[in-house]
Amino acid sequence: MTELYTDLACIADARVDDWWPNNNFGDIENRIYGTPTHQIWTFMKFKHYNTLPDGVWDAFVRAELILTASWVNFNDSVGFYLRLPVSGWSEMEITFNNCGVTVDTLYQNMIKTYEQYMTYTTQTVVMPLSKDTIINLQYGSLLDFFIFSNTYDAQFAMGFYDRSQTNPPIIRIYHESIGGFCGRNCGRNFGR
Repeated sequence: MTELYTDLACIADARVDDWWPNNNFGDIENRIYGTPTHQIWTFMKFKHYNTLPDGVWDAFVRAELILTASWVNFNDSVGFYLRLPVSGWSEMEITFNNCGVTVDTLYQNMIKTYEQYMTYTTQTVVMPLSKDTIINLQYGSLLDFFIFSNTYDAQFAMGFYDRSQTNPPIIRIYHESIGGFCGRNCGRNFGR
């Protein structure tokens, strides 16, 4: 049986980099980078789950955050973390210095931990999200969080496509059939 799904599109994304703490990187490739001396985190906003078509949320089966890699420099198991921001942010204004998070406070209020074996040819990171996790990622009227890695001693780095490129970040909601809606795998994309 074909699984039914509906996508929540990314509506804003930007990386922050502690080597260039006052620079904004809102219009270029997203990255995650973690070493003892260099941190890069990527902030992402998605449309809220209450924007899904009627019945989809109630018919929820499972969900995934899908990131398509443009490059990976690693060949080992990598831990990924999601965390709520501490304040609102703007794609073309956020920097490391104004994002409201420091390396010392990074591990406070983490939402989800996920581990995936990464190789130089890894194409995607597919992070399972529970219904409760999605609810906990809401910030105002959006799903809002940032992603980072805990591989500080191994110097993990990954680039992934941003929302303006082919294969942007998405949250994919798999659901049961809803009377008349998505009678097959329609892959609808909401939020653009």
